[in-house]
Amino acid sequence: MMSTIEERYFFGRNDVSSSTRHLLSIGKWLGSNEFEEDTYFKVPTEKEHCWIDHLIVEITVRFEDLFEPRGFSKEPRSRLLVYWSLLPCIYECGAVLGRARRAKVELLELMIPLSHSRIQALHPKPVRRETSIVNSAKEAASLRLDEFTTKKDREPMSFTELVDSTIVATFFPADITVKEREKSSQLIFRRPFSLNEVYPYLRVFLLEGVGVGSTFPDLTERLFGNRYQSIDMAKWNKSKKETRQQGMVFPEEPTAINLIAFERDILITIAMVSEDSYPQLLQPLDLVPYSYSYIMDDCSRGSMLDRAQYMHRVTFEAWVEMYRHLLGEP
Repeated sequence: MMSTIEERYFFGRNDVSSSTRHLLSIGKWLGSNEFEEDTYFKVPTEKEHCWIDHLIVEITVRFEDLFEPRGFSKEPRSRLLVYWSLLPCIYECGAVLGRARRAKVELLELMIPLSHSRIQALHPKPVRRETSIVNSAKEAASLRLDEFTTKKDREPMSFTELVDSTIVATFFPADITVKEREKSSQLIFRRPFSLNEVYPYLRVFLLEGVGVGSTFPDLTERLFGNRYQSIDMAKWNKSKKETRQQGMVFPEEPTAINLIAFERDILITIAMVSEDSYPQLLQPLDLVPYSYSYIMDDCSRGSMLDRAQYMHRVTFEAWVEMYRHLLGEP
């Protein structure tokens, strides 16, 4: 196991806000991870009780080809650049969830198992709840957005631009020397980090995404539409040509991702966790229509199409694919 990652690697700075530090303490406290033989699904006891890790797993497994073979380490590993490419994706997922449940977002905090009996077996001293996780997420999101708008004098075009501009640019400022640029490049492109090491940071970005979506729902809708419903076809065709010249597959046309359908796929995951571990929250979070029992057991409500969508979450799958095709675009 490598030493703890310096905060600046993932936040672009050492002086992170108190709200971000609070989220990071939650991310670290939720535990280390183990991985099954042939997948990147985590095995620890907390996974089945925590919607945060469920969503992260559903994203990371779809980037499986970007991780190095684990070999003797038994942990997926990749370069910092790959994790950076994951952060906006995870942030965006959290934002859509936050927007979808903005009036009830505090209830999601009750599904973060800081004092669950099986979790306490791993960590006898649970994190105290004096500071609301949701409030920290909202504050951290507001600070990031303020930093962007102050610097650019406009709102971001996408979550990718928002996250990248407040992280990646910090490593390559305008006045950087050649030697410093080379050092940063080596860190980004060569140093491997295990997925286990970075999980706390992935959790931070998912939680902050929930904060931005619940605080700025209209902005979230605009940024999502900019990215997946207003595709620049000139750039798309250029990427298609370059990718195919390298012998790789690239779709002929982009897939427009419907926000409501994508939201539905995310809520199905949250309902699954709630139904298994927090059934008392299904109704307060308005998750009953997204639950397995509701869709599967009642044939009059659960059509074959509903069942297929529940099992395969086709919009979620299409969203990840489109995100990957649009990598490198703001």
